[in-house]
Amino acid sequence: MIEKFRDFITALNPFFTPPAIAAKGDLPIIQERILHLISLGISLISIVALILFLPAVISSGRIVPGLVYFLLGIFLISLAFWRSAPYFFRAGIFLVTVYLTAFYALYNFGISPIAASILLCFVIFSIVFFNRKAGIGAGLMTVFTLAFFAYAFNTQLFPAPVITGDQNPTTIINWVHFAIPLVVVIGLAAIVITALIRGFTDNLQNARRLSANLEGEQERIDHLLQERTSRLERRELQLRTASQISREISTMMDPGALLGKVVRSVRENFGLYYAGIFLLDEEGRYAILRAGTGEAGEKMIAAGHSLEIGGTSMIGWCISNRKARIALDVGTEQVRFNNPYLPLTRSEMALPIVYQNRALGALTIQSVEPGAFVDEDIIILQGIADSLAIALENARLFQNTQQALDELRLYNKAFIQDTWGKALSVQSDLAFSFQNQGVDPTSSGIRHMNIPVTLREEQIGEINLETAGEVLSQDDRDFLDAILTQTALALENARLLEETQRRAVQEQKLNELTTQLSKASSIEYILQTAARELGQLPLVSEVSVQLVSANNEYPNPGSAMNGKGEEN
Repeated sequence: MIEKFRDFITALNPFFTPPAIAAKGDLPIIQERILHLISLGISLISIVALILFLPAVISSGRIVPGLVYFLLGIFLISLAFWRSAPYFFRAGIFLVTVYLTAFYALYNFGISPIAASILLCFVIFSIVFFNRKAGIGAGLMTVFTLAFFAYAFNTQLFPAPVITGDQNPTTIINWVHFAIPLVVVIGLAAIVITALIRGFTDNLQNARRLSANLEGEQERIDHLLQERTSRLERRELQLRTASQISREISTMMDPGALLGKVVRSVRENFGLYYAGIFLLDEEGRYAILRAGTGEAGEKMIAAGHSLEIGGTSMIGWCISNRKARIALDVGTEQVRFNNPYLPLTRSEMALPIVYQNRALGALTIQSVEPGAFVDEDIIILQGIADSLAIALENARLFQNTQQALDELRLYNKAFIQDTWGKALSVQSDLAFSFQNQGVDPTSSGIRHMNIPVTLREEQIGEINLETAGEVLSQDDRDFLDAILTQTALALENARLLEETQRRAVQEQKLNELTTQLSKASSIEYILQTAARELGQLPLVSEVSVQLVSANNEYPNPGSAMNGKGEEN
């Protein structure tokens, strides 16, 4: 009930437009609002008239006019409240009511301003509520009505109303004087109103056309804005992805894993059909596929897929010129490679992998969409290729460093084994034992531990521990490791000191020998001195020094000197 009352109040609002009228356009909306406003005004006047004048009319004994006024007022009020009725029905009923009112005024008052005003309103409302043709029809009906009443009053068809003054309704000349100005005014009003309505209609059409153009322009701007926004979002995603890929590959030192990571990341993050990496061979004549996505990449790598540098392929041209290249439609591109492993490729981009102006290879990315790449994509994806070049160079340097470290480690191992082997050969048994008198060695809780003594990752000895009680704690193990490290360093320092002292003794003896030999005055003394000094070496039991001729014959067999300083 409340909702129906709310709908009823809403329908009375002049600015409310029924949906059936709103669907017809701007002019019908304005026509309906004018009709509704006039209906509301007339209904308000009718209510006031019924309250003020109807009792006086009835009290005067004029029952029939009072009843007519009452019914007409009720009808006009109902017409204003009946907004849900079809527009043409409401407008037609309103015009019929106006015409009948004019007819009634002519019948009762004859030639009068009231009748002229009502007839003028009849024509104007016909033009406003319908169109110019309806106005012409209303004008013809007005002329016909005036002629009819002039004829009816003159022929006594209707009883002529009694009117004081010169406006005698039975005189033809009076009707002519009354009709001509009225028709002229009606015609002028019709022309003006028609022109106004036409101008208003043209303005509405222009406004609608302008609104449509503005809507189209707004849609175009929205489309451009959406396209720009999508492009910016795509660029942001590409930049973020490129930065992420660059960060990830910067810490990878395995070339194989590095290449595989790049092609997978580029393909997945950029939504591509295929991504692959070519690297130059040792001679720099061919680019060999080292990494590729999907089954096609595995097959091409297994087949040793390679492209000639500077040939007819995108990769060969890209590496040769050290420039990126885009093929928007590989079917029409002159520089391309018809790859049977990738039949769905429609767009391709090749990006050179260059490090310090030295071409290492190229990155190929392919899409199933024609025109999938633009020049702006080169800037972002070339950054990935440049990061890949740096990562490949870092991986190469890392591998070279690792190889050098491995060689150094092998040399260090051989050096330690050789030096400590010699040390052990000189000092055959280097061992020391210590027994804690406070621990019973026959106890059942004794645990045996063998811990190697290492020097630069090489074992030079071993410590055998017998501990009583539980397993050593982590602190004890750390303390033991520190002791072993210091022990190994101390042993190495002691070995180096002994070796240095030995070399110093040798140098001293060599200097003394050189001094003695420089003072020698005969060959026999020189040979005798050399034999004596060589015989004093720790591992030498006997030495002989002799001179031989060029044909290995002893010129004087008795001239040989032994290590004891005697002549043989």
